[in-house]
Amino acid sequence: MSTLSLRGRVYSLDALRAIMMLLGLVIHTVISYSPAPYTGIWDIKAKKTHVVFELLVNWVHIFRMPVFFVAAGFFGAMLFYKKGPWMMMKNRINRILLPLVASLLVIWPMVVFTFTYSIQAIAGNPEALKVAYESILNGNFIPFKLAHMWFLYNLIIFSVFCWAVAMIIPGSNLISRLFIQINDQILARPVLRIIVLFMVFFSCLFFNGTYSLETNTSFALHFNLILNYLVFYSLGWMIYKCDRLEQMNWQPVPQLILATVLFSVSMYLDKTFTPGSYLLAKQVLMSLSGTLYIFGFLAFFVRYFPTYSPALSYIMESAYFVYLIHLPITAFLPGLLADAGLPLVVEYLVVLAGTVLISFLMYHYLARNTFVGKFLNGKAIRQLQNHPPVLHDKEVQPA
Repeated sequence: MSTLSLRGRVYSLDALRAIMMLLGLVIHTVISYSPAPYTGIWDIKAKKTHVVFELLVNWVHIFRMPVFFVAAGFFGAMLFYKKGPWMMMKNRINRILLPLVASLLVIWPMVVFTFTYSIQAIAGNPEALKVAYESILNGNFIPFKLAHMWFLYNLIIFSVFCWAVAMIIPGSNLISRLFIQINDQILARPVLRIIVLFMVFFSCLFFNGTYSLETNTSFALHFNLILNYLVFYSLGWMIYKCDRLEQMNWQPVPQLILATVLFSVSMYLDKTFTPGSYLLAKQVLMSLSGTLYIFGFLAFFVRYFPTYSPALSYIMESAYFVYLIHLPITAFLPGLLADAGLPLVVEYLVVLAGTVLISFLMYHYLARNTFVGKFLNGKAIRQLQNHPPVLHDKEVQPA
């Protein structure tokens, strides 16, 4: 193992994981101003919308969670092989399962209230607050969906699955060694790993009949959707197992530029194609774009953010709480501004800035130095504030 992989704290992936999590604030503020229908997933639709916001939703969505799950898989493997199988499971219970349960009980009622309020306020109902309050009294405080906490649910499934596979199939097994050697050779070759992940990414889209990765916010297990994201979690696991993180720093800027070009082309495909040809072309472009974004962002952070930074460290420690608490704020503000008459761009920026500001203020003054911060992040936070170099044994984000 290289020194980069042997350290208990990998700042590059910690920062990458936090940034991807915080991009959730962007996509969840944008989606209310997109003209595309998101019925059943996001029912808030502002009075003014624009197609640019739809493009922004699609752009962030194509890479955000795949990149996050790659980082999550890397840290899952690090826990398993450094701390041991049982310490990994203890960590996953403390850092993922318990926060998921607590968040569902505390945040879900706020989500129901704020969504109901904004939907009613935008529709012009003068009693929007009353209707939102009554929705809670009618029993909607009981969490029947995962909302934005679905990623924690998936992380639990992925952690248990990879833990079980690693426990059942020993590394000394001939098939296991061969599998790892094949993956190692693929990961060691930049072009080859892009080709292989592109084929896997394309398969996920092709067999689902979509041109973007779907998410499941219900408790029901949709195995095709679970398998889609498990692919990326497994990639991160293999990057750690094969000790190839340092080799992920290949050509970050060209990969990100090419990914953006391909994404832009996919957004402007001529819809006069036959439906089958149009969908196939979109799937090819989006899966290749998504693949390049994954390796591009990995390369960018491995190359340019390999060491401790006070500003990034604060973002790392705050990202978990900020992401969990932001959704009710994001949902409430469009309703609050429904009759303000602000220009579309100004209203969106106010919602985004308000969400970011309120979420970070809540973290700083209500969570950071309290039991909430310790509950979400463990003992590492106090060390992060006072003794940055000691952090090499700790992990502060859920992965």
